Amino acid sequence: MYYALFQGEAVTAQGIVRQSEQEGWNVQQLTFHCPKCHRPVQLIQSIHKRPYFAHVVKERHAENESLWHQQNKRLLQVLLEQAGYTVALEVVQLAGERRADLWVTHPQQPTPIAFELQSSRLSAMEVSKRNSDYQKMGCRMFWLLNPQKDYYQLTVKHLTTLAPFVLELSGFGLVLPYWLESEERVVLTVLDTFGQCAGLLRMTLRDYLLLQTVSPLERDTPSSSFPITSTLTVQQQWRKQQQVLRHPTQYEHRLLQTLYEQRLLLVDIPTVFFGMTQACFYVNEPFWIVLSYAWLVQKKGNDEKFVSSLVTENKSVITSQQKLADIARQWAISKPRHASNSEAVATLQQYLHPRTFTYPYQTGYLSWLQDIVGIVNQFISIVPDS
Repeated sequence: MYYALFQGEAVTAQGIVRQSEQEGWNVQQLTFHCPKCHRPVQLIQSIHKRPYFAHVVKERHAENESLWHQQNKRLLQVLLEQAGYTVALEVVQLAGERRADLWVTHPQQPTPIAFELQSSRLSAMEVSKRNSDYQKMGCRMFWLLNPQKDYYQLTVKHLTTLAPFVLELSGFGLVLPYWLESEERVVLTVLDTFGQCAGLLRMTLRDYLLLQTVSPLERDTPSSSFPITSTLTVQQQWRKQQQVLRHPTQYEHRLLQTLYEQRLLLVDIPTVFFGMTQACFYVNEPFWIVLSYAWLVQKKGNDEKFVSSLVTENKSVITSQQKLADIARQWAISKPRHASNSEAVATLQQYLHPRTFTYPYQTGYLSWLQDIVGIVNQFISIVPDS
C-alpha cells in the first residue's frame, strides 16, 4: 500500500521519504498504521520499487516455529542451565508485545538476558524495535542467527539484512553472531570495513556471555581495511566509466548529479577510483563512490589544487594506482591525527547513505570516514607531482 496513517493523518510513502530527508528524520523510529485495519505497518524502501507500506509481521509462536528453532531453544536451555544460569522459555513481556525465546538470569548478574534465535528473515525496523523494547525493560538482548539460511550468509547483497545484527566486541571489532548446532558453539564472523569476513571465532555459550560483559575498548586504530587494492585492470576502469554514464545505478546517478551541480564531469574523477569496486559495511554506496565523494569534498576546499590535479590527472594511471595503495598502507601504520578533517568528514557524511544499524557505530563510522578523507587528501597532494 502507498498510504498510511501517521500521527492521525493520511500520508504517502513517497511523501514520508521526501520529508524525512528534508527534516532529518529516522524513518525506522516512526510509527505508521493501516488506514483500514489500524494495525501497525512499516515503511519499505527498495532500489527497484517506489516506497510503500506493509503490515508488520507478527512474531512467530511455537506452533509456527521451525524445527531448527524449537530444537535449539531447548539445547541452549540445557547448556545455559549447566553453566549455572536460570532459563525460562517463551517468556511474555510488555503485556504480550514481546516473547523472548529464552529469558536468562544469574544470581551474580542483576541484568536479565533475552536470547533470540533467528531463523526467519526480519526487517531492520523490526530488529531495532525488539532491541529497543528489551532495553526499556532493562534487559540485555542477544541474537544468534541460523547459518543455514541463505539470507544470513555474509555476501554483498545481504549486507543490508545483516547490518542490524552486527555488534562490536572488545578486542574483536565488528562481528556477526551465529549458532552452530553441530558443535554447540557460538561462531562469531569478524568483519572488515568492506563487509568481508576477516576471521572466525568459535566459543562456548558461556564464554560468549562472559565476553559480552567486557566493556568496549577505546581503539586507537579503527577497523579499516587496508591496503586498498583495485579489482579492475586499467582498461576495465575506463569501461566502468562508460557503464556508469550509460546505465547508472541509483547511487551512481546521484554522484553524476552532484558532479553536474559542481560543474564537473565523471572523467574528472581519478580513474584509479573506478577500480575500487568493493562494497562498504557502513554505507550503501560502493567504495569507489565513497572515494569520489571524498575527492570532491577535498577539491571543493582547495581550488588551486583542484585545477592543478585536473591538468595532470591522467599522466600515469598505473602510477596513480600505486600511489593510492602506498598511501593507504602508510596511513594504516602511522595514521597522522593532524590529517583528519572534521569539517570534510561532516560534509562527506551528507553525501552518503549509512546502512540501518541496531548498535551505535557512530565512532567507528566517523573514524573510517576520517581515514578515507586523509588518504584521498594525501593522494591529491602527491599524484600531480608524480
